[in-house]
Amino acid sequence: MDNELDLVEPTMGPRKKAITWLIETPPKIREFAYQYYASEHYNALAKQAQTLIEEELKNLTDEKGDKVQAKVTCRAKKRDSLEEKLKMREIERGKKYESYEEIQKDVKDLAGVRIILYTPTQAQHDSVKKMVLGIWGSDYVEQIKHDGKSSSKGSKETHFDAQKKKGYVRKNLGYQAYHYRALMKKSHEKEGIYDHQQHDWVEIQVVSALGHAWAEAGHDVLYKSYAYGPPSEREERILDALSGLVSTGDLLLEEFRGLVNERTNRRWSSLEEFAIFLRRTDVLENEYEEAGYDTLGEGYRPDFSPDTANIVYCFLEIIDMHYPLAVRNTLQADLGYNHNPIKRLEEVATFNPNLKPPPGFLAPLCLILKMLSKYDEKNDNNRAISTTIRNDYSAHEKCVKMMEALMLLQMFAGGAAQAKNLLHNISLETPYRDSLNFVLQSPHRFDGTDPKFVEEGLQPAWEWFGNQVHDPASLCGLFFRLTIMGVSTGSGEFKLLRNLKIGSLSRPGTLED
Repeated sequence: MDNELDLVEPTMGPRKKAITWLIETPPKIREFAYQYYASEHYNALAKQAQTLIEEELKNLTDEKGDKVQAKVTCRAKKRDSLEEKLKMREIERGKKYESYEEIQKDVKDLAGVRIILYTPTQAQHDSVKKMVLGIWGSDYVEQIKHDGKSSSKGSKETHFDAQKKKGYVRKNLGYQAYHYRALMKKSHEKEGIYDHQQHDWVEIQVVSALGHAWAEAGHDVLYKSYAYGPPSEREERILDALSGLVSTGDLLLEEFRGLVNERTNRRWSSLEEFAIFLRRTDVLENEYEEAGYDTLGEGYRPDFSPDTANIVYCFLEIIDMHYPLAVRNTLQADLGYNHNPIKRLEEVATFNPNLKPPPGFLAPLCLILKMLSKYDEKNDNNRAISTTIRNDYSAHEKCVKMMEALMLLQMFAGGAAQAKNLLHNISLETPYRDSLNFVLQSPHRFDGTDPKFVEEGLQPAWEWFGNQVHDPASLCGLFFRLTIMGVSTGSGEFKLLRNLKIGSLSRPGTLED
């Protein structure tokens, strides 16, 4: 047939192993390469694909929550390398190209984008794959895996690999990456920058930073032999050794990232792990020196009281922020540890009545406040998510929730007397005060013999607490909200009855069991 290639290279074996730079460039290829070089279309295509990827990379994270750190480059093929590639492609096809459109449809890497990963873990590669599919859609993406030696679809054997010459045989894989070929859509068109054409394919290479450096250093030697001649054995040996270092370096980067992730982002599985973090974290190394507290001569006072560790850990688990980086960043950046202790006092200054937690309780309270605020922001500032109160609580459950809230108030206020004084500074209507007294001291609180009586005694206090939840300045609202979310002091009913010592609100300044 007229369009079949007729190459006479008897010493080179099969036709696809011919040395293409000894072959005159066919007219159709020369014509295509000239128009390709003159149009600037494929440069615009590559830059538009790069822009689409960079926009998505700004907020891209992997399944572990780690940000995908990457750099994106783009290119359109140069004219000489394009001609060489098309001649190779003709040999692989076994027939000549007959038109511009045939070449445009057949060759899918005329425009290219490279995504260079700084920590090339599998999780990061998976996130990039999802991103690519998200931009172009699975129906518009071809996926190929390239391992530097594979002869499967998508591999790039060098001319000298193809010839299987009797020289140096590489021992390492060389360039390793994930390749995707994506078809641009009409919707990707950008006026004045990129005009869409029917067969606008772009090749997307995802490679490690070390692999990128190796590829850039060895590209001309291995892939442009038509211009530079075959590499010497020493050159190939050096590139092979560097390839091994790249593979080792990528493994070390992945291991390093895993260790950093373990130290910073792995969720704690127990209170003990959280306690170890508090003892070891660098931002809590200084002595407790809050304004207004005289610690001279009293020795070291930890910022976190052991009595509050369980409460804080329970809270962090509920909002899914029980990992080192979230807590450390909040302590340092938001609460001013090691540089601005006034920030902690500002956090509690908005409460009415004013609260002055004892040493060891201010930091836990501030941490809860700040991370509760972040939780609300994460949920689009919708506090209703964690302030909604179910209607199906039994009287017994209501009593326990309110007693837990009052127990939290007693702890963070510094004791029963301080909590009682805070409650006395709140303007309470008689029905609410009487109902709170019922919660605080009635022997019938957990009495199941007359549920209706208990329900009537508890209901006004329950409604009052429910209203307080929506007031950001209410301490009781804060602690009740925490109990509704599931935060607990860890006290059973007996401990609550024994330890909640605020007593009746009818007699200021006294305590009753």
